Amino acid sequence: FRRLLTAVFGRPFEVDNPFAWLTKTQVVERIAANGGADLIRHSRSCTRVRDRTTMYPHCGQCSQCIDRRFAVLAAGQADADPPEAYEVDLFTGSRPRGPDREMALAYVRSASAIDKIDDLAFFVRTPR
Repeated sequence: FRRLLTAVFGRPFEVDNPFAWLTKTQVVERIAANGGADLIRHSRSCTRVRDRTTMYPHCGQCSQCIDRRFAVLAAGQADADPPEAYEVDLFTGSRPRGPDREMALAYVRSASAIDKIDDLAFFVRTPR
């Protein structure tokens, strides 16, 4: 990517992502700490963008929507990302049988499993 942009622009092009090693919650916390909380509602994370509307810019069922909603809530920025923007509410939305329900259940299963293990077991399970 860097080489392509360097060739296109005819000068060195550097790509830097200062958020690469942060959790989504940490990114949201930094955005809010730097006065950008009001911009969160204008960003998009949903993988189903072609199916989205202005009323529901987020499906609420894909992994990116679930990650985003948990991160915003964990960062204490619920007001910056209104639940009305999600077609399916993270906690109370109906999820018919199938991949979307399984996605939500996978989060619950992971959280339940992590809650029952100690720090060492966690790092063995998730070495990244």
